[in-house]
Formats: sequence, structure tokens, C-alpha cells
Amino acid sequence: MLIFIDTNIYFDHWFLKSPQFRLLASYCNRTSATLLVSQVVVEEVEAKYAAKWNEFEQSLKDLPRRFEDVGADKTHLPPVPPKPDYAFANVLRHNFNNLEILPYEGVPHKALVEWAIHARRPFNDKEKGYRDALMWHSLLGYLTEANRVSPVAFINANSRDFHDPTGGSPRLHPDLLADLAEKKIGNQFLLYPSLRAFNEANANGSIAGFDAVEFSERYQSEIEEAAEESVLAYLNGLRPPMLRSLLTDAGCPARVAQSVHDASWQIWEGVEDFSFLSFTSIDKNKLYIAFEFNIRILELQIEMSPLDYLANQADLESEFLNVEVSEQRATMETYVRCDFKAGMIFNTTNEGIEEISIDTADIRQKKMMLPPLGRVYSD
Repeated sequence: MLIFIDTNIYFDHWFLKSPQFRLLASYCNRTSATLLVSQVVVEEVEAKYAAKWNEFEQSLKDLPRRFEDVGADKTHLPPVPPKPDYAFANVLRHNFNNLEILPYEGVPHKALVEWAIHARRPFNDKEKGYRDALMWHSLLGYLTEANRVSPVAFINANSRDFHDPTGGSPRLHPDLLADLAEKKIGNQFLLYPSLRAFNEANANGSIAGFDAVEFSERYQSEIEEAAEESVLAYLNGLRPPMLRSLLTDAGCPARVAQSVHDASWQIWEGVEDFSFLSFTSIDKNKLYIAFEFNIRILELQIEMSPLDYLANQADLESEFLNVEVSEQRATMETYVRCDFKAGMIFNTTNEGIEEISIDTADIRQKKMMLPPLGRVYSD
């Protein structure tokens, strides 16, 4: 199998240490699958990492002022560390035995201009999609030259520019199918919207003789506690576009969700309906474990500008409470129940959790409102 992953899947996984990437690496190295990465993806990941590092560095430089604001002893300030020599291609080579970096220099610029003018996918009608076009045509160039007939797993969260909008099940856009036909590329394309979706279909396995019941009895309580910590880190770290998507998927009006520019979350009542989904050995003493659960009550406080609040006041007052409006901002809160799917790496030697990642989060589609008296929540 050939596995091709778009840039958005790699974001915030700069060193590929998350449970999903470690499971993918184990699968690829065990099955001799080949990971294909366009050079444009390598360069974009490196650029995003540099921006993330600059943001981190700036936050450290801002600390002296914050120490002064609260009268803290500045001798306890952490030093600014030197920037690592980050090369994403080296990170990939360290983790995957079979890797191909696909050049994009041979993609004809004149053809790209024509595709952009005519909104041929992956360009859209606003002539956006240059990077996606370079990525796509670097893949076509590789498939043409390598003449490999293996299926291509295409992992991409950007369904708008690559998928057929009229199809029920995921399939490539007709423009992209025409590219394949024109170049006489006969590889089967398997589309996945996330790395977790690929792993669930291909990499998750079973372990002969493994006693899941005994494991659950010994470790579930510890895992639930760690999962709650991971939930708060995940939700409070959501970037605005992901936060807005989470809200709109739960039925929040799009114009309201687009007005939200910050949010904070707290847990009022914790894990319920916890369930292990699969156990996969990825090393002699490492397990990848998939599981799901929900958090019964989460407090969500959102922030927006006063003007946005006034423009959406009717909708907000029907869904939120404890509204506070000042000259600078408007804040309000609600209480929701959320479902999560997650993965973890468990070390069987020291019987410890190495890492947990929250892979999906969904607010249950119901009115997001705190019932009166005692924060009682009922289905």
C-alpha cells in the first residue's frame, strides 16, 4: 500500500509522537507500506513549526512583564532555549522505514495557471489551491514514473477541494479522476478524512491471549483520570476554526459560532460510558489502545466582541447564560455533554500511560443550556 497524507494531518504533530502516528509507523514498518510525502508538504510543515516556535519564544519574552504585574521574583524566570534544528524530512525518515519524498519542481507552471483560471480541482472558484495543486501533481508524477499499482490511501481532511461533492461515499472529485485517466494511472484511491479513520480500517489489530477484562479492571480508573486531563488540554487548546466547527456541528448558528474568538472549558462531572475499542501491539512492550467515553457535564465559556453579541443577542440569550458585557468583550457560558474518541500508548513494562491523544470531540446536538437549581443534567 502507498499512503499519502496532506499537510493538515501533520499540524501540531511535529515529531510524530502522538498515538495515531506511532500506530501508523508501526503498521507501515510491519507491512512494508510506503509513506509518500510531497516536498511541498515538508516545506509547509517546517514553516508552520517555525511559526509555532516563534509564538512560543514570544510567550517566554513576555513573561518578565507578567512577573512584574504580580510582583513575582524574576530570578525564577525560565531561560529562552535555543531553537532546535528542525527538519521534517529527518523526522519522517526516523519513524518510517519506507519513505518517498516527492519533488514538485517538474509540475508545469503554465498548466497550473490554466487550472486555476478554470477552477479545476484542487483549485476552487476563487483561484485558491496552489499548494494543493503542487501536492496533487507531485503525487501524479510519482505514480507515473514509479509505475506502482498498489492502492493509494489518501488521508486528507480537506474534502472540499479533493472529494466529489455529489457522492454519498467518499470518492475523488471528477477533475482529479480525469487527471488519473489522462495520465493512465490505474491505482485504486482509498479516501480517509483523518489518520484515525485510516488506522481504524487498517492498522488496529488484536493481540492473541490478551485479557481485556483484566486490563480494564486494573487500569481503567487511572486511564479515566488521565483522559479528563487530556480533554481539558485538548478543548482549551482548540484553535478558533476548530472551535467554531465544533459549535456549528452541535447546532449552534453559524453566524454565532463565527463570532466566537476565545473559549475556556471546565469539567463539572467527569467520564461516563467508557469503553475500550481495540488493543494493538506496536512494540515489544508498547500497546496502542483505542477507547471512547463522554464527559457528562462540561462548562463552556465563550468570548466575543460586544458588537457581535448585540448582533446575535436573541440567539445567544436562548442558548447561554451569565452574560457579561463590557466595553472590550462579552462573555457567557453554557453546559454541555461531549463524546470523545481517543487513543493512547501504554507501556507494559512499567505499566504506565505514555501519552493520550483526543482524536474526535462532539457536543451532543441538544439545547446547550444549564437547567436550574444545582447544575442537574438529564438526558
